Amino acid sequence: MSRLNVVTADRNSKDLEALYLHIRNSAELDHFTLIFDDFVEQLSSRKEISVNATATRLSEMLAGHTYTNMHDAYKGRNPSGKNLYWYNKRKEIERRLGFGKDRASIYYGALNTGNVGVQQYGPYCLVLAEKSSAHAYDLAKNTSFLPTDSYSYVFTWKAVSMPLGQPTRPFLKDMAVWENVGYLAVIKFYRVIKEHYTQFSEPELNNLILEPFRPDFIEAQMYLPQSFGIEDVKEVRVTNRHYQKIKQLRDKKKLPGVTLDPVEEVALKEEAIIHGLWRRGISLTIL
Repeated sequence: MSRLNVVTADRNSKDLEALYLHIRNSAELDHFTLIFDDFVEQLSSRKEISVNATATRLSEMLAGHTYTNMHDAYKGRNPSGKNLYWYNKRKEIERRLGFGKDRASIYYGALNTGNVGVQQYGPYCLVLAEKSSAHAYDLAKNTSFLPTDSYSYVFTWKAVSMPLGQPTRPFLKDMAVWENVGYLAVIKFYRVIKEHYTQFSEPELNNLILEPFRPDFIEAQMYLPQSFGIEDVKEVRVTNRHYQKIKQLRDKKKLPGVTLDPVEEVALKEEAIIHGLWRRGISLTIL
């Protein structure tokens, strides 16, 4: 098995640890040592990988299809116009990140500790099982991380808190692997951690590691030769606002003399997704 993303990220492990220790042991921050250690421990005990999906994509997965990346979508096809532009951008990103021949098997997600994920990609946050027998993957062995989304990292990244990705810090020195992604999180958020001073509550940690609506997140790059399917999803999270919208439409349709407009009818079809998750025994968490 290749996993060039992990090989590339792991080359940075010593430098990443050295930078973390520099922050942790700095004389200026000496009394914050335990706070940084606790932050890494909190993150390590709760880290997961999530992928957000639209209703259409989740419906396809419930029907037996695997999740697709850009390479899957354009296999045997010739994209044009804006699709071609973004596909070429994705290939350039993967070339510069050193993914090489593995690029078609790289799937993107986000580090998550308990919230609804990156909402711009879809309202349904799919939390992946760490290991899959169905698709023969192990996220702990197959995943690398960047401090932001890979498009921004390659083309526009200018960190505020640390000189990540800038000329003073060599390119690709910001990648992490499963074991040390907590160090990367401290490096990215150390000013916030310092100013917070005390242990983060669960909601505070969740929304620091992944801000769903702005969004701001630590991107996960997963090497998955067989992609993943609905059987690899251990939990789906959705906002209470989205869930209530579906519920209200269902109640509205039951009223005598009321007809839903076409947009509302399409939205109500998402009720079938919720039933499909329940039938498969997949936990639906409303946040």
